[in-house]
Amino acid sequence: MFVKAATRPKNPVSTALYLAAGVAVLVAGDRAEAASIATGYDFRAMMAQPSPFARRAAPQAPVQAAPAPVRPAPGETFVPRTSAATAHGAFPRSALPQRQGKPVAAPVATQTRVTEAAPAGETVKSTRKGGVWRLELQNEDRGPLDGFMGNSDTGHLTWGWRASYTPDAENPDWFKKARGWFNWPGPQWRAQASYGLQQTAYAKSSIRADNNYPERPYAGALLFTSRVNLTKPFDGVFQQNDFLELGVGLVGPASGAEVIHRVAHSAAGKSTRSWRGEIKSEPVILAQYEKGLRTMFGSDKWFNVELFPYAGAALGNMTTYASTGTTLRIGRMLKEDSGPPRMRHLMVGENFPKHGDYWTWSLFAGAEYRAIGFNIFTDGNTYSDTSDVTTKPFVYEFQMGAEVGYGAYRMTLMQVYRSEEFEEQDGQDRFIRLGLSAYY
Repeated sequence: MFVKAATRPKNPVSTALYLAAGVAVLVAGDRAEAASIATGYDFRAMMAQPSPFARRAAPQAPVQAAPAPVRPAPGETFVPRTSAATAHGAFPRSALPQRQGKPVAAPVATQTRVTEAAPAGETVKSTRKGGVWRLELQNEDRGPLDGFMGNSDTGHLTWGWRASYTPDAENPDWFKKARGWFNWPGPQWRAQASYGLQQTAYAKSSIRADNNYPERPYAGALLFTSRVNLTKPFDGVFQQNDFLELGVGLVGPASGAEVIHRVAHSAAGKSTRSWRGEIKSEPVILAQYEKGLRTMFGSDKWFNVELFPYAGAALGNMTTYASTGTTLRIGRMLKEDSGPPRMRHLMVGENFPKHGDYWTWSLFAGAEYRAIGFNIFTDGNTYSDTSDVTTKPFVYEFQMGAEVGYGAYRMTLMQVYRSEEFEEQDGQDRFIRLGLSAYY
């Protein structure tokens, strides 16, 4: 049964006690099983548990797999994210998880994509390298809008062209240095520079040139300009917008304007007079500053109304004046540039359009009033008397036009009406201006 025959006691009394003990064990086991069934408590499972006094092995810390490296997307940069402890080159031993008395390797630094966030209400600036090229042409000859504003009687045949390049980058290095020197403008202002070359011609009236009547001198100008657009982020519906421009160049025969005048007329099959009485060659310099406040209403994606009053001044031996004016513009996505294109006294029609995927259009009209201190195109050379007319102290100008485009690809058409610039002038000047810009 439960014991082998070799181990059974040979004494009958011992044998009886041995058998009684075996029966008692069986009965106790059956009762324990019956009790576990009645009470629901598994005594056998309890007995199978290890002793509470037994020595247990130390738990092992789970090993975390190193995260997979993040691959950069085009135009993105990676910055390692580390804790303050690993930033100093070591990880405290007490902070490391332990496994069987051996330290686990320090966590691997993860990588995070970093993108530049734009201020509220502004678009993210493109990181691609490029810029906006713009070509502008003007002529005092008859244009499609000339009859709408009246006919010009002076026939000054004033013409000009301008080519400019605006890099698609804000706050150039030279501007950062200048801001550090002058502590102006503040850090909230953003700057964008444009560089241009322009040539302009002012001719005598073809109607009265041979009548021995006082008339403005022939004059040409070749000018290199650097223009900076200074803007602050929109504060509600308002935005401060300033322009700073510096120009250096030549006037007179050295400008090459008479040569271009003859070549253009010859190519068109027209004759032209000799530029007798042209102002003498002279180097010129011009500095201009203009401060404006944009007020924008409406939804930028659907329809905007913009009012842009401004005031400015110019100083130099080319021209010196103070001016004030305002423009009104309606259209779509008007915040994506720096205001309507304006003629100003020179051929600056750049309005710094932003590159992007959007359609834009606008209709605009404006007026400007100038107090003239000096104008080399009517007063003559700085240090010699090369003019027979008297410059008017005040000149006003009206302009109207339209602009349409996709992103920085734009076409602008403008009609300009300018009052008499000298006392002997018997009619106003009107000319048309065409501007084309493209992004490369």
